[in-house]
Amino acid sequence: LRGYAYCGDWRPVNSKVESMKTFVDAIHETGMKCMLWYSVPYVGAYTKAYEKFKDKMLYRQSPDEAMTYIVDPRYPEIREYLIGMYKQAVIEWGLDGFKLDFIDSFKQSEIVKEGMDYVSVYDAVDRLLKDVIKTLKEIKPDILIEFRQSYMGPLMRTFGNMFRALDCPNDSWTNQMRVLALRLTSGNTAVHSDMVMWNYNESAELAAFQLTRVLFSVPQISIKMELMDERQQKMVERYLELWNTYRETIMFGEMLYKGYSSNFPYVSARSEKNQVGAVYGGETAYIEVSTDEIVLVNSTLNNQVIIQSGNLGDYEYKVYDCCGKLMAADSI
Repeated sequence: LRGYAYCGDWRPVNSKVESMKTFVDAIHETGMKCMLWYSVPYVGAYTKAYEKFKDKMLYRQSPDEAMTYIVDPRYPEIREYLIGMYKQAVIEWGLDGFKLDFIDSFKQSEIVKEGMDYVSVYDAVDRLLKDVIKTLKEIKPDILIEFRQSYMGPLMRTFGNMFRALDCPNDSWTNQMRVLALRLTSGNTAVHSDMVMWNYNESAELAAFQLTRVLFSVPQISIKMELMDERQQKMVERYLELWNTYRETIMFGEMLYKGYSSNFPYVSARSEKNQVGAVYGGETAYIEVSTDEIVLVNSTLNNQVIIQSGNLGDYEYKVYDCCGKLMAADSI
């Protein structure tokens, strides 16, 4: 049942979290913000919500999740219930945002019943999301709302301010392609990678692909520091330091995508003073405009990078391995 049979009430279990307000306050004290995951349409058979709304369901989930139901947003009381839960969580617990998941589980139905104020399920979902964001912004203007790629398109920028690549754990290539697809369609909306993880027995060089392939997103790392060896830890520190140093350019710079049909062999982001590029295929980095500083990340198994450009002028260069160790330095 994967726990979905208990979705719908969204109340904390005291044996796990005695006080959500205390828990959220403790996170805020570290300087971080706190968001919670909610499966928007799911209501499990073992919940008070199901007893209250069991005659207002769109359908029952597949047999392996047979105790889980999808609520029908065409009923105004369903929308009010969902919005009320999110509102209560912000007010009572001090939440900073939500990951609102499984929006794509709402499916159109030809059945129309008394009490519905919409015929189209999709129109009702649109109304639900508009009312969610309006209600939450009235309480917290900088509310954070994240959506996942499987139900995300440019229209979703109306409702959310963070988009996340669809699930692909331990798959650096797929994570890269999904991140770049989101960057192409998301404008200045923040794009998050799927959770980054790897085999702890891998070399730091192989594990680094998991981070370099999502360089042009906000990396989400799901690795236990105490289980990594020293070189893997240094690699993570190195790439997070690099990302934080150039975050404004990476996230908001002018993007260059080379070879969409060839799975983006080279991608870069450029600001007025610097640019950050990643070689994802072949050996070539394409520098179309020179800047004061150029950072090139080699995310391939090749040991060299060829720079294709016009006259860049005179530069000093430094070459580092994935752990930040200086390997070479000179001028050209």
